[in-house]
This record gives sequence, C-alpha cells and structure tokens, in this order.
Amino acid sequence: MQEVAPVPPRDEPKPLKYRRIADDLRSGIARGEYRPGGALPGENDLMARYKVARMTVRQALAELQREGLAVARRGSGVYVSAGAATALPSPSGPDVVGPAEVHAEGDTDGDTEGDTACDVAHGAPAAAPPRSLVAVFAGETARHLLTFGAACGFRAVLVEPDGERAAEARAWADVVSSAADAALDAACDVVVTDHHRDELGLVLRDALAATTRWIGVMGNPRHPAPHREQLAALGVPKKQIDRVRRPIGLNIGSRTPAEIAISTLAGLIADRNGRPGGFRF
Repeated sequence: MQEVAPVPPRDEPKPLKYRRIADDLRSGIARGEYRPGGALPGENDLMARYKVARMTVRQALAELQREGLAVARRGSGVYVSAGAATALPSPSGPDVVGPAEVHAEGDTDGDTEGDTACDVAHGAPAAAPPRSLVAVFAGETARHLLTFGAACGFRAVLVEPDGERAAEARAWADVVSSAADAALDAACDVVVTDHHRDELGLVLRDALAATTRWIGVMGNPRHPAPHREQLAALGVPKKQIDRVRRPIGLNIGSRTPAEIAISTLAGLIADRNGRPGGFRF
C-alpha cells in the first residue's frame, strides 16, 4: 500500500486580521469605551487604524452582530446593542439558529421559517451559524467570490502562496500564505479558482488533511482535471482525492468572473441547505 506523504509540521497560524479587530472592539465594549446605543468606529476609521481592506472590517463588525453585541443601522453605521452587557459573558454569543431562507411567495417550510424569512426580507438581521469560505489563488473570480461570500455571512479568507500576488490582494482580502494557515474546520468550504497553478496539489493536500467540510476546483468538466495527478504524485489516496469536487457551482451559463462567483456561491449555499438550486422549491 502506498504511504501518504506526511504534512510537515507548521507553526501555529497567526490570528486572522478580522478577529483581531473584533477582539479589540469587544474589549472596548466590555471596558465601557463603547456604550450601549453608541456608535462603533466607522469602516473608514477601522481600515486606516488596522491597515486592512474594507471586507476585513465588515467581517469583524458582522461577527459582533452575530454575537448580539452590535446592530447595524442602514445609512448610519454600526452601534453597540442595548443587550451587549448580557451578551458579553458568552464568548460564542447568543444561541444561534439555522439560516433563514427567502422563498417564492406562498412557499414556506412551516410557519416559523416563513415568518423568519419575511422578517429578514424586511430588514431584520439574519442569524446564521459560523461558516467560512476560503478562496485559493488571487484573481478577479476570487475577489468577487470573497466579496459576495462576506456579504452572505461567511468568514472570507484568501490563500495565496505567491508573495507578490498576496501583497496586491491584501487591498481587498484577508490573506494567508497556505491552506494550513486558514483555520480550516468542519464549517469551512474551500474553492480553488485557478487549476493551472503549480501549487495546486500542495494546497489541496493541506485542505484534505484538515476537517474541511467541502473542497472544490473550478474548471471545465470537458478538460482533464490536473489536481488528480498532482495529488496522486504526493501520495494522497484515491478516496481522499475523490473528495475534491469538479466542476462546481450551479449551471447558469456563467462566463464573467462575477457570474462564476455567483454560480459557485449559490451552489455552496444550496448544498449547505440541502436544496437542489434553480427554480424548484
């Protein structure tokens, strides 16, 4: 039996930037620096203070909202919630319920879900379980995918091993250099956006070694899948290689990077919710 090539040990990854921002704001709320009903620092202020992209700031603010520590007011900003003092003792935040889904008119899976979906459609915040989206390799498709994913409540992270490309991508993403540094777990989906890169096999090997929920590679199904050969050469068993999905996304005839990102993200959300996608309910 062919042995699996061992994954070399790595140093403990640094905390992701959005977590540092969220931790600092959370501490400020606990100290009384930001009082209930008061405004938290604006996006532009936080971007300048931490030298990060807007998406990173929004992820930090979204985490505080999920924990019940903050509320967003359209056109005004993000404010400390009235119940922040109650929410603070629990690091994981208030009890979390499943994601609300907006259905076609007249279609609900029960009165409670229908009422919740209606509330969300009218502007109420949607509670969702923690979930992560990791895009591999910088590019326009990855940029759109992470931007849309963050808007949908995903913790959005870019894996870019190339130093020069990573430096450019930090203007719009929270970047780490390897999959092993991306805090992969059972709530994480990994999407490889470029199957021509030389690092493809190594990145996928690291993702397969973690407890990643879902792993996929973009590519035309009519063309060969280079990741299979690369993973086999690294000693990864066929059963593990078969976990990598290709093609991915919903078949909507997408052509542009933004359309491909929408197709991919819609497919992931449908898969998480056990739905077929498309117009069948």
